[in-house]
Amino acid sequence: MVARSRNRDCVGGLSPPTHSHAATGTPGHPYTVTPVLPADNQDHASYFKLAVRPHQHRRLRLKIANQGKTAQRYDVVARIATTNSNGIVDYSRNNRAKMLPAQATALFAPQAQTVRVPAQATRTVTVELTVPAHAFKGVMLAGLTVREHTTATALKATKGTGVVARAEYVVALEFYTHRPINLGSPDLTVHRAQYQLAQAYPQVALAMVNRTPALVSQGRLHATLTTSAGKKVRHFQRNDLLFAPQSQFTLGLDLGSQALAAGQYTLTGTLKTRGGFTYPFTLPLTVTRQNVRQVTRHGVVKASARTFNWLWAVVGGLSGLVLVLALVIWRLLRRTASTELPDSEA
Repeated sequence: MVARSRNRDCVGGLSPPTHSHAATGTPGHPYTVTPVLPADNQDHASYFKLAVRPHQHRRLRLKIANQGKTAQRYDVVARIATTNSNGIVDYSRNNRAKMLPAQATALFAPQAQTVRVPAQATRTVTVELTVPAHAFKGVMLAGLTVREHTTATALKATKGTGVVARAEYVVALEFYTHRPINLGSPDLTVHRAQYQLAQAYPQVALAMVNRTPALVSQGRLHATLTTSAGKKVRHFQRNDLLFAPQSQFTLGLDLGSQALAAGQYTLTGTLKTRGGFTYPFTLPLTVTRQNVRQVTRHGVVKASARTFNWLWAVVGGLSGLVLVLALVIWRLLRRTASTELPDSEA
């Protein structure tokens, strides 16, 4: 897929999304997280933004302040940012794409740790960053997340409630070996569409890859799903998409409660990004009987679809029965009236 551009704006000119305010824990366990920014932090950023050298070691420090009345433990995890199914940057899952200059396990030490902070106290946590041995193009985007530690017992207690009251704080990390420059058109690919369930609802999922070593922002997607006969089934629109550098992901296009019948479909659409770059795509979509059974069995559409069909079947059947009985009774009455009329005249 080749991008078309009206101008040559820089792809990676936006700051990575990050929470810049204090995190609040569960009720009764308030805490705050503050990055200790180094003197050479770039562009007066409120997150870690570092110009680095190959194989350099940098210490990243966070201050965790426990404002509660009891000691608490906190999980600190460093991850490479990825893109989630909503089409936005996500620090809660680790990006393991092979195209990255390095993996999180090689970049951060420790990658995950649990720290104990006494009540009404502050503790500084250190994560050491080891820059890849070779210079790389663009930027690497990562995040340091802090959340209250939850034991297996606590997780088991909350299982089934649908709610886990845990706050999470994220401090972004952007680093590069060369000052970011105009990288030209983003290297984006939309290469497959499939029918699946997401949180019990049917959706069309687009398998996508952003090979660009930079954030790709202001994404707008329009797509239309048609049957093999050319009949329009659904139109999709997604705005404000933001793709993490060098990430592989699946973008979900929700169908609501509309289930698809088995058959062949075509998804035709256009993806546009910041800078006026345009990516048209036409993808086949096959819905098998097995897909239909899975959606019917496990999806939200199962109960409503079956209830609707059976209800109208019963109503239709009763209506037909009433009409037949009414016709039979009418004929019987008419026949009775016609046979009794001569006797009354005699």
